[in-house]
Amino acid sequence: MPLPRRSPAEGRRFTSRYITPAPEIFSRGTGRQQIYTIAGEDEKRPLLHLRFGPPVMARVLRPATNWHVLLDSRLALPLVRGDHPLGSGDTLPQSVDAVCGFEPPLTPLHRLRGEALPILPLDPSFATLDLEAELSPVLPRRLSLNCSLGPESGLIVQSFAEFDAGSWQEEVPPLPRRFSDWRGVVALERLVRREGARRWLFVLLPWNVSYPASIVPDLLLKFARSASLSAYDCRLVVFPYNETSGSGGALASFVAEMRKLAQDHPNELRHHFLARYRGGAALGLLSSLVDIAWLEAGSPDFTWTAHRLAAAGIPHIAIGTTPAFPPLEASRAAVPGDETLDINTDDSWGQRHFQSASLSESALHDLFRESFAYRKTALLPLSSSPSASPPATKAAESDPPSGGEGRTTVSIPSPFEPPLAAALGPTSR
Repeated sequence: MPLPRRSPAEGRRFTSRYITPAPEIFSRGTGRQQIYTIAGEDEKRPLLHLRFGPPVMARVLRPATNWHVLLDSRLALPLVRGDHPLGSGDTLPQSVDAVCGFEPPLTPLHRLRGEALPILPLDPSFATLDLEAELSPVLPRRLSLNCSLGPESGLIVQSFAEFDAGSWQEEVPPLPRRFSDWRGVVALERLVRREGARRWLFVLLPWNVSYPASIVPDLLLKFARSASLSAYDCRLVVFPYNETSGSGGALASFVAEMRKLAQDHPNELRHHFLARYRGGAALGLLSSLVDIAWLEAGSPDFTWTAHRLAAAGIPHIAIGTTPAFPPLEASRAAVPGDETLDINTDDSWGQRHFQSASLSESALHDLFRESFAYRKTALLPLSSSPSASPPATKAAESDPPSGGEGRTTVSIPSPFEPPLAAALGPTSR
């Protein structure tokens, strides 16, 4: 559903800043300065109101100057649009003064009364301007897993098994010991990497919950249904973003559906996670832990998100690619969509029908094989010292199963042995 108008404070509450755009209203900083440079005016002009994403995300604020920032040149338009005049996907409110983008959209844009809207060029660096302050202090720690897992780190993670809708939307997150699955996974990975090995493939999966044609829910449900997909040594970290005050209920409903489908193998829900990033030292943990990101090529912020992931040192594989939505040059690989997903929505934009290129179970096996092939090969010690040398030899890694058959894994301590208990500390549910 489209984002409602909201205050900057609300925007901070319901966004995951690692993936999503900078604040909607620039009151200071380099982001605003670049916009002013494009406009050819100084900072004494009236308040500048920015909105990000596809045209349906455009809003106006009076008496501000309203600009809209496109995050990709490709627009996924509905095949059938509703009665709302802005529901076509290529129309913006009449009061939008200008549109900025990295490159001109493939679909011409116009205002409500039909006037064409020119596209003002943005430098690609604009996508990561708000991350620069966070990236600088964590760069020396980028290759270390020595990072706090508490809320002070800026990373909030709950497994699908432990997900609690109430605490998910809390402004002040719960104590980390309340949710132990993530802490256990990271503790095990720390122990294994001390021996120069890798236990799991860590995959980051961004999910724009305000994009009705997203294929992420379809892929997650396939994971819940399939025992063969669950056979991979993978830990999936899903980043829902562009959340609104009402999306928490939708997220809870989706998690409930996942739990119902995974009744035959419920422990798998402890291996996959929902995460939010609020800024802080955890960016170093993410860049060190995550092997690859899966980005849906049809997402309206595909290019934007790819830039931000690259700034954090996380490579990506483009999924669901088509001739209309190809991968980027920076994409490590591409897995084309081989299923057509029909999606009907009925929201404030009316009844609309979308078609998205999703992945079948067979294509998901291909995606896993590509992901294991492109896994980071450098095995680094836990020390945060930049001068630390990697181990001379590399222990055997897990081999991805073929179609869900048996696999070999590295030897790791039992979750009940003292080393892990010491790493985790006391826990409470």
